Amino acid sequence: MSKRISKLIERSNYSDRDFQALYSIYKYRCLSFEQIYVLHYNKSKLGTRDVDTGYMRRRMAQFKKDGLIEKMAKVEQDCPSLFSLTTDGIKVVRTYFNLADVDMDDPIFASSLNYNEIKIEPKFSFHQYHLNCFAMNLNKLFEGVSGYKYVDERHMTKSSYIRPDGLVVIDKRDVIINNQTIHLPETHVYLENDMGTETNIKIRQKFERYRAYME
Repeated sequence: MSKRISKLIERSNYSDRDFQALYSIYKYRCLSFEQIYVLHYNKSKLGTRDVDTGYMRRRMAQFKKDGLIEKMAKVEQDCPSLFSLTTDGIKVVRTYFNLADVDMDDPIFASSLNYNEIKIEPKFSFHQYHLNCFAMNLNKLFEGVSGYKYVDERHMTKSSYIRPDGLVVIDKRDVIINNQTIHLPETHVYLENDMGTETNIKIRQKFERYRAYME
């Protein structure tokens, strides 16, 4: 654990909500201002009332001042401004949440990544934004459902050779249909968001990986 990062965390006036916001940027690899606001700052601290973006703007300014976030280069005109974590931002998240390289309770999820592993090339940023929009809507749909997890491509360990854009994992469970108990195995749903950013060669390679996996 870096002493400099530990001191940064200790002397900051960040709340747990602020660290959770940084963790969301880490998990999704990049987020727009609106997405961060919806995930963490659209309600008061007690969650009893709606609030405007003023508090969040001050938090984002502090994140930037402390060197924890950076604004990504804008490539597509229709893409909103996106924010990702700097190397120090990633270290703060890893330190605050005590992330190991692999979560032994959940070996599908590679919980600890560095800057080069999480970085997104500008030409793929619009693709990642739309993928995150879909994932956030999916997470909201499954909110409160136990045994559900969304994992971004870079956070995968298992199935990483397939290189899907995202993975939804639903734990094994028993369901009752017509008074009969049905045992459902752990289910993996692979997400692909086609926006024309991959070459035909890479698409063919991905199909081959899927085919090999299914066989």
